[in-house]
Amino acid sequence: MESGNGLANQAAATMLAAFDAYLARFAEVTERAKERFETRDWRGSQADVAERLALYTEHVKAALADLPR
Repeated sequence: MESGNGLANQAAATMLAAFDAYLARFAEVTERAKERFETRDWRGSQADVAERLALYTEHVKAALADLPR
């Protein structure tokens, strides 16, 4: 069984990794915005907006599932 500090450190590392993954994916999706705008790909732009909105929840759920118990 882990000590309280060990679990806290593990949980913090898990949350940081999830946040870093979220930021990286958000940046990837956002990078497409300029090209989609310039090519008037409105459906693609809308899909990117929806994806960016869903990313936060997706990464929070994944992080919660990965937290030590």
